Amino acid sequence: MGLAPARAAQISFTNLPETLENGTFNGFLGATVDGVSVNIICNDYYSTTQIPSGPWGYNISTLPALAFARFGSGDAGPQKYSAAAVLLAGLVDEVDAHAISSYQYALWTLFSPSVASYGDSASLLNAAQNAVPDASLIQRLRIYTPAAAASNQELLGLSDKPENFLIASPEPGSIVLMGVGFLLLSVVFHRAKA
Repeated sequence: MGLAPARAAQISFTNLPETLENGTFNGFLGATVDGVSVNIICNDYYSTTQIPSGPWGYNISTLPALAFARFGSGDAGPQKYSAAAVLLAGLVDEVDAHAISSYQYALWTLFSPSVASYGDSASLLNAAQNAVPDASLIQRLRIYTPAAAASNQELLGLSDKPENFLIASPEPGSIVLMGVGFLLLSVVFHRAKA
């Protein structure tokens, strides 16, 4: 069976994060995903998107299937996104501007190691990389990767709904094999009956 994204999403950016520190906007930015308001965060320090803007086409990924995730290749991909989920969980209820900036820089450094640490970002990143996130947190992580070059920022968010955006779809060969099996069972059944 193959795993594929259930759907692409349309994302519009509505407002910048409220925290401006160290010359960057830090924390969750306001957006809508298919018309539903969400809080998402940029994980790529070197990409930008004009705000407000959109809608832009994005692919949604979840762990462990990172086919569309920008930083998902190799063995380190799932580990990076697991650590990102831990950082997002810590950031969700944070209100202190300096702490929000530290979480943002930890996230940026996780995916772009050349980004300089800021505030407590190094210790937050170290703790997130050494944490073992629970399954429910991993299921809530959403990775939004641009489908086109119009918006180039990969974004992360935590869903309130632990549903999985992946659908298992049978391969055509499996369906044919199953049909042949039913046909053979029918022949065997009719011969045994006669």
